[in-house]
Amino acid sequence: MSLLPFLMLGLTTFAYAQKDMDPVRNMCYRFWHQSTVKNGTLYIDGGMESFVPLVNGTQPWQNASLQMGYNDYLLKVDLSTSWDWKINISEVAVNKTKVPSTGTAPPSLISGALYQGSTNDPRIYMYGGTTSWWNTTSPTFQAPQTKEYSLWSYDTQSKVWGQHDISDAAPWRPSVGATTEAPELGLTFWYGGEMDSGSSTETQFFGNQVKVFLEGMVVYNTSSQVAVNISTQPADQGQPRTRGSMQYIPGIGEKGILVYMGGTYRPANEIDNNVAVNYLDMSELDIFDVASLFKKPSNTSTAWHHQKATGDVPLPRGQFCAVTASAPDNSSHNIYIYGGWNEHTYTYFDDVYVLSLPSFTWTMLYGEGSGPRFGHTCHLVGNRQMLTVGGVSTLDVKLPCDWEYKGVGVLDMSTMMWGSVYDVNASPYQVPQKLINTIGGSPQGNASMTQPIYGFNSSNLAQLFGVTMVTSPGQNASNTSSTSTSTSTSTPVPNPPIGAIAGGAAAGGVLLLAILGLIVFLVLRRKKAKRQQMQMQQPLTYHDYNKSPGSDYVSLNELAVPPIELPQRRGLYERQELPEETRTGDLPASRWEALNAEAVELEGLSPGSTIATTRTP
Repeated sequence: MSLLPFLMLGLTTFAYAQKDMDPVRNMCYRFWHQSTVKNGTLYIDGGMESFVPLVNGTQPWQNASLQMGYNDYLLKVDLSTSWDWKINISEVAVNKTKVPSTGTAPPSLISGALYQGSTNDPRIYMYGGTTSWWNTTSPTFQAPQTKEYSLWSYDTQSKVWGQHDISDAAPWRPSVGATTEAPELGLTFWYGGEMDSGSSTETQFFGNQVKVFLEGMVVYNTSSQVAVNISTQPADQGQPRTRGSMQYIPGIGEKGILVYMGGTYRPANEIDNNVAVNYLDMSELDIFDVASLFKKPSNTSTAWHHQKATGDVPLPRGQFCAVTASAPDNSSHNIYIYGGWNEHTYTYFDDVYVLSLPSFTWTMLYGEGSGPRFGHTCHLVGNRQMLTVGGVSTLDVKLPCDWEYKGVGVLDMSTMMWGSVYDVNASPYQVPQKLINTIGGSPQGNASMTQPIYGFNSSNLAQLFGVTMVTSPGQNASNTSSTSTSTSTSTPVPNPPIGAIAGGAAAGGVLLLAILGLIVFLVLRRKKAKRQQMQMQQPLTYHDYNKSPGSDYVSLNELAVPPIELPQRRGLYERQELPEETRTGDLPASRWEALNAEAVELEGLSPGSTIATTRTP
């Protein structure tokens, strides 16, 4: 069960209304946002944000009266020139204007995804997310919207928002899923996630006791504007996942691969949020062959592969961030993960691990730090730098403001040095020495470990990495390396024949409707039983690891959010618009300061496939 919303309500002081709070200048910390990098700009959308008042034009660092609220703007950070976030970083807050054709403003959500889209598309795309109920008195609180429009776009040139209906393939708005994209192919990916009371107007009755974990992987083609929902049954075996991470790696197989890791899981039919989730072992990896989406006919049920990793395997976790950097000679592809937390053990991580492929070996490059983070995002920028965005360090949000007080941090992924300087002209990525000690080779590559230490799990997976597995009579398969790893073509396919959606995802809409009906029944039955037994039961208790022995039990009844009457979409107050379309936040030297909806012909589709072309209002 996740108690983070309750704890944050109990620990945060709502000292004043979030009136006139600038998301740049008054930022104390932000988390559970969505972000992406496109054409030399970092975009940050939505998320939770705590605000501090400005006193005499300065931002108090300690003992400030904090206000928990929401980032209701699209933030922009310039990456076209170098900067030091302590001195001269430039941030801009952009008003979210209404869609011209419908008069609807984009929602302010948490735990969704922001995609950069294809390289020749000026738009970025916002998908999924959920509404937070933590502070409904905030002027920027928004009640959930209908589930129909879970996909939005923002044209970075015309500054116009658009909304897209892909509900035929993805009938619900998910949150806390694993996301990645293949920009050169124009494809975005969303794996799993969940529905809760903030997902849409149709799920508001869930309350705090119901979360529905979602199966399937939503693939959206930003070029043809076609969405499909692919079964993840071969990977998760009917136990949907949330809060994990997924990375796209080009240059493996014909069209690259997806690598899924970490996060939580539980049976698909379990909806009670009081039931603890399980954490996926970080050695258990699932790989998806992207080329299967282009086959004629395609069969994505055979596109999933499982592989066990070895080495310095990180502790189980969720809500970490990940980026990928390949050796100059592509002999290794290195997935860096940073931070995260484990809800079961209340462990918050400040470490950096690397999963190196094709050896499928974990190596710890940085550990035992004193500034853990979760609920953050990160991006590969400037050739070799990991740019981290936001995040918080503990459940107790009544804490000092983010020491990276502009909400960003920079890690040189080759030297493993943290700093405040972003270098747009940084040298190309080189393999760090600690990783070389594990996989062999040199800073330029030449990795000597080109296979998992115990071999590939299947011959099909081995073939993706250019390895042929041979089997002797009466023996298990052994590996024989081929001359080189296969590479993907660089020519993008604008309208790939995405198909062969397995039955579990194809019937997803019908199944979820049935689940909703079951949820209604169970919720009503639970409320009736609770009324009948309230006088007979002791209050449920919860262990708070942050408290001292002897006083470490808190009644859930004390932490629960009282029933509220839903306000209008913009909350109890009208949103305070910035005086112009944009409000720049250039900092002084001190820290104190229309769509293509044409249908395309998809070949090779199997019966029961779930497909949707976007419909614009």
